[in-house]
Amino acid sequence: MPETIREAILEHGRAQPDRLFVRCLTPEGSVVPISYGDLVARGSQFAGELGRLGADAGSIVVIVLPHSPDLFCSFFGAILGGQVPAILAPPSFKLNPDHYRHQLEALFARIDARALVTDASTAAHLGFGRGGVGRAHLLLADELAPGSGPVPDVCPGGDDLVLLQHSSGSTGLKKGVALSNASILRQVREYASAICLRPDDSIASWLPLYHDMGLIACTLLPAIEGLSVTAISPLHWVTRPGLMLQAISDYHCTLAWLPNFAYEFLAQRVRASQLGGVRLDSMRGWINCAEPTIAASHRRFLERYAPLGVRPESLWTCYAMAETVFAVSQSTDGEPPRIERVDRERFQSAREAVLAGDAVPSLELMSGGVPIGGTEVRVVDDARRDLPHRHVGEIAIRCSSLFSGYFRDPQSTASALADGWYYSGDLGYVADGHVFVTGRKKDLIIIAGKNYYPQDIERIVSSVPGIYPGRVVALGWDDSAIGTQRLIVLAEVQEDARTDDPGLAAEVRSSLAADLDCVIDDLRLVPHMWLLKTSSGKIARAPNLQRYLDVLTPQRG
Repeated sequence: MPETIREAILEHGRAQPDRLFVRCLTPEGSVVPISYGDLVARGSQFAGELGRLGADAGSIVVIVLPHSPDLFCSFFGAILGGQVPAILAPPSFKLNPDHYRHQLEALFARIDARALVTDASTAAHLGFGRGGVGRAHLLLADELAPGSGPVPDVCPGGDDLVLLQHSSGSTGLKKGVALSNASILRQVREYASAICLRPDDSIASWLPLYHDMGLIACTLLPAIEGLSVTAISPLHWVTRPGLMLQAISDYHCTLAWLPNFAYEFLAQRVRASQLGGVRLDSMRGWINCAEPTIAASHRRFLERYAPLGVRPESLWTCYAMAETVFAVSQSTDGEPPRIERVDRERFQSAREAVLAGDAVPSLELMSGGVPIGGTEVRVVDDARRDLPHRHVGEIAIRCSSLFSGYFRDPQSTASALADGWYYSGDLGYVADGHVFVTGRKKDLIIIAGKNYYPQDIERIVSSVPGIYPGRVVALGWDDSAIGTQRLIVLAEVQEDARTDDPGLAAEVRSSLAADLDCVIDDLRLVPHMWLLKTSSGKIARAPNLQRYLDVLTPQRG
């Protein structure tokens, strides 16, 4: 059994050099296969070039590349060379390049990165010269002629740092989650067991590698286990979501990880004309992960795609985070996710998840499954004392794959890790062994003593016809004059002409009042694409609050 990721990749390269690792589908419509032999050969070429530039074993290497074969090869090449890769999101065309460059330069200084792997177009867009960034030398992947190199002669250990995962935070510098070989391999073994991973499994993915779901579940898991991946560009998927379904059908994929919004996106945005001949019978697991899971999204997805072979028992859930490498809990066909209806008033006022009777106003919640092997979950109050069964509090985790801390950030590490437990900042409860995640502690909106989760508000507003689904943000604004928070809702409309539609605004308000007994203090209907997102595609709360203050209510600024 390998003790490092490097050993696992080299073993696959020796034992099955022609076996497919990734089938890279490009936006231009071409399909570029990368075998395990190719991965070792081209990866070793990247490792050798990084070493030549001064990035020795143990050096931090930042990778900023669009979806391409070289994104995979440079990442694994750094691991083969004993360097420590960190993948960051390429700059969006909507993002100010000066802001991105300054953030990148500050991050490089903090983590002491020694190399930046990017392409000529990105380097020119950001104004980086041949000299690099600070102490980091520049390696342009598209100017490194295709070839191979000797496998670097390095010998990392199991406890050595092997990669940095950077959070998709939208304010300040991103925190680097430091992960060792041993932590990742333990997570992969336990998670593979939890989902009954099979040698013939094949993964379909459109997820970016700078997000833990794309990096761990859809890249490292298959690479360590010797499986294949069909990978689509995230930007290409957004414009043509049916491509993933076509790829699943063409290549008989069996597993896919998706954030909850993708179920809604696929249910609503794929035209029937794009599904000719598509069959999804091969899929044994559609895994809802990375944000609170919503049972209604599963139902809509199933209703749309059951005729093409999607089965109810294939809709799984997962609760995961970078700090535990990936999965904390998982449901499967053998242990399906639990769906509960809880008393709305008790949940909002007393923070208790009490099952509701038929005549009681309720909230529907879906679990993230049961803890995977080697993982313990507690629910604690603000003093980190254990809470009783079905009480909502902060989720704390202890597991065999726990991260060693935030890279060169002792203050954040000390606030999150204590006595072997990681205090996640997520809110939820445990019932009958299942973990229910209800929201983020810092995002909780408290109005006159009642607790509201922004995700619940956003889900209800998104369901109103005329509102762009998934493009809603609910914000709490402290108002000292009344001694509580005011609720601000910013919602994008499907047609820009409806930003001043009083009928649509009234429908949004009445829907929320009916479902949550909640009153919006300030509702703003905004044009499509007005809201700001994080690099992982989530609506960014703090920047949108600031934009609301600066743009929509400048007198408060």
